[in-house]
Parts: sequence; C-alpha cells; structure tokens
Amino acid sequence: MNFRQPVRTVTGTPPSTSERSTPIRVLTADDSALIRLTLNRYLNRYSDVEVVGQASNGRELLS
Repeated sequence: MNFRQPVRTVTGTPPSTSERSTPIRVLTADDSALIRLTLNRYLNRYSDVEVVGQASNGRELLS
C-alpha cells in the first residue's frame, strides 16, 4: 500500500503586507499556557497577523 501523495507546486506569490487590506485574524488554542504564549509572541512579530484570542481547550474555543 502506498500512502504517498504527489507533490503539488504552488505558483504565484502570496500577497504582501501592502497588498492586504486587513490582517489575518488568528485564535490560538492549546492546553499548554507556555505553548500559547510562545505561539502568540511568534505571531505578533508579523504586522499582517492579528491574534484575536486564545483558548486552553476545544470547549473554550467554541464557546
């Protein structure tokens, strides 16, 4: 049985920050507060990403 999938080639370039009118809004979720903190700090380094919230589990995420 072969589970390998063919590699797809992405063409074009992603829009730059200047081309995007609104930031990408992200909600982070992980049961580890340290992982959430680290991920949020990493994402906040990008001007076109806005961390809008965080959750410690799936139930909290959906409420």
